[in-house]
Amino acid sequence: MGEIFNIESLRWEVEEGCNLQCLHCFIGNSRPQELKRLTLEEEKKVVSTLCKSGLKEIYFTTKEPLIHPNIIELIKFCTDLDIACSVVTNGIALCDKVFVEELLNSGVVAVSISLEGATEETNDLIRGKGSFKKAIKGIYNLYEISMQSSRPIIINIQMTLNKFNYKECESIPELINAMPIDTLAIGDISNTGNARENSEIILSNEEFLDGCRKINKAYKELRIKKYTLIFKSLLPWENLLFNLLYDLNQFTYVPNCSVKTKRYSLMPDGKLVPCISLLHCDSEIVSVEFDKIVSGEIREKEFENYINNISQVSDKVYQNSCSGCYFENRCFLCPAMLFNEGERIKATERCTKAKNLFMREIDKCIKSMEYKLTLDALFLEFHYNQVKLTKYFDEGGISSKYYSMEDKAVSKIIGKLSQGHMNGIMLKNEFVRELLFEGFIKVQKG
Repeated sequence: MGEIFNIESLRWEVEEGCNLQCLHCFIGNSRPQELKRLTLEEEKKVVSTLCKSGLKEIYFTTKEPLIHPNIIELIKFCTDLDIACSVVTNGIALCDKVFVEELLNSGVVAVSISLEGATEETNDLIRGKGSFKKAIKGIYNLYEISMQSSRPIIINIQMTLNKFNYKECESIPELINAMPIDTLAIGDISNTGNARENSEIILSNEEFLDGCRKINKAYKELRIKKYTLIFKSLLPWENLLFNLLYDLNQFTYVPNCSVKTKRYSLMPDGKLVPCISLLHCDSEIVSVEFDKIVSGEIREKEFENYINNISQVSDKVYQNSCSGCYFENRCFLCPAMLFNEGERIKATERCTKAKNLFMREIDKCIKSMEYKLTLDALFLEFHYNQVKLTKYFDEGGISSKYYSMEDKAVSKIIGKLSQGHMNGIMLKNEFVRELLFEGFIKVQKG
């Protein structure tokens, strides 16, 4: 019969409607047909079934989950099953204080609100007139009511850089610092959905990275930082380069598509698919219907063959540009790029350029006595013949890895690490470079 289906995390595309028409929406109006919405009882049945398969968290996402008629009761039902619920929203519905009260009572743990600029003018060019003021009002309603009722909640802002807000990148950190939020996540625009028809708003590779640099510079200049800044669209070598050039301590996120990590997408009609992004570009995408899910007949093999096939195609497509890369065996770019040549080329060009620049900087560090290797927020634990390195990053990320102390090269470097005797010249050592690539050590001047 095959291995029993297991799923811990789910993206629930619970609502196909939206109260905005954003120029950059990656879904846009690309639904092949209007989907039949499940009843509340059917939705509960899906949740109950998947809960038995190990479901622990749900992200209610596209298009606009908070306009779904049963969203409050649905979140409450999930919460009662010990499933952590997060919502990604445009914030319009949060203008209603009564609704916000109900949302907080439902047990939601985090809300991510989308903004597209530091001003009403730039944001509304992307999201529509009046959307900026409503989103800001929603943020404050969420914070104030959560504080009054002693129900703390994580409030995040998501922002994509575009042609309109690019000119105000330096202003963004200060604006956000005045808001009661926890995290600002900066991303880029994918040339899919509505963005295909509005490609003039998409930044070039150079503009996007320059925008990130400007935002980071302004963020570092804040005297008191009240939120955490994350660059969610930086590729691994870009992240390492930013950490090196701008003295950051950000976790190096290695792309690993939700398809590979089994965070599948549940559609409004109860159909389970590997990912909503693939639904509109891959005619051979696999899916499991509602009836099969609730009957408990779903098995791991339903998705295994599809995932294996798309992984093989991905490996073949990227073999020339990614062969020999340190992250080669871990990195899995969004498979939707396999069907979008422009996005695929854009990603590989960005990564290759960043890698070359990073390695050039490392060569400088090796040749100069001005650089030192630091161990900020790094902890070493010794366990018999092993050492465990644990690094804590600014945005809350944690990275841990074990190394064998029986390896003489490792043992020697770990000894120097524990004594703090590290300089840039040591980057000639292959193991030291690995520690840098993994984010365990930093390079600083002086």
